[in-house]
Amino acid sequence: MGAHAIDRGTHFSVWAPNARFVGVIGTFNGWQCQALHRIDDGTGRWMGFFENARCGDFYKFRIH
Repeated sequence: MGAHAIDRGTHFSVWAPNARFVGVIGTFNGWQCQALHRIDDGTGRWMGFFENARCGDFYKFRIH
């Protein structure tokens, strides 16, 4: 869970089993929300990968 940077970008994941929408906002995207996708395995996890996110960027999850 959280943010995991690799050479090409950053993987984001969060547990939000009751959410209708989850996104990431941060310095890497001008604080504009970018959607994560729900993993369809019943665990309540949401995930996404963003090439422009790097180590040192600030971020927050937006959960509805």
